[in-house]
Amino acid sequence: MPLEDQKRFVTLLSITDLNGGNRRKNVLDNIRKKEYINFIEQDLAPRELNGQLKWENDISFTKKHLLMEGYIEDYRHGHAHGTWKITERGKTYLRELCSNVIKLTSDDYHILDNNAFIRAREILLEDEQEDEQRERELLEDFRALRNEKREVIVQRRIRYQGIVNDLKEKYKNRCQIEGCGFTFEKRNGGFYSEGHHLVPLSEAGTQEADNIVILCPNHHKMLHYARVEVGDLKYGKREVKINGDPHFIRSDQTLIGDD
Repeated sequence: MPLEDQKRFVTLLSITDLNGGNRRKNVLDNIRKKEYINFIEQDLAPRELNGQLKWENDISFTKKHLLMEGYIEDYRHGHAHGTWKITERGKTYLRELCSNVIKLTSDDYHILDNNAFIRAREILLEDEQEDEQRERELLEDFRALRNEKREVIVQRRIRYQGIVNDLKEKYKNRCQIEGCGFTFEKRNGGFYSEGHHLVPLSEAGTQEADNIVILCPNHHKMLHYARVEVGDLKYGKREVKINGDPHFIRSDQTLIGDD
């Protein structure tokens, strides 16, 4: 694994640790705090031009390439250095880098410390667990579609996962049931939520985004096993009665806020 790829891995890893986006200083501080890089004396030497340590300057240079290639975004809000945010493309790229890192031997660690290897394993394990969870979600919603050809089911699954990923990002993994908004932070720094077809495919529900909602685990199970009546979408909300009690599902990002 080339040295530059290891720098890319460490940069994206640190951004992911910080909820997928943070200021440059915090990203660099996190790399050092988590001991992802095995520093040598030369790395800690300040550069004459800008006073930055050599390793910090190297990461900033790597960040420019990640930005140009669409793996991160740099939001500036009146600061000299804005927020480095990983993109969906960057998340996929990070998983590829994780897969390469865990194949390395200690002799191949140009700059990486063991903690970086451990985090790569954790991220891949988290992905496997989420894939299994989505398979369970999908099987629950696809109960009546078992007779379809396997290729069709696979296509449906891929499309479903793509829509769910987009909606999770839009709603920040918060439950769309009004008054709930629950999520929790996972070990890998991301946040947890589950996708659900409001009208099951077995009942002529569609795979369009307006029929898929992001829920906390509790409300997800309620919509599967309680008595549920789904109303029409009106003014950015949809009424859903659960065992006769009215609830509202928010479907407009502006209703969620930035908390």
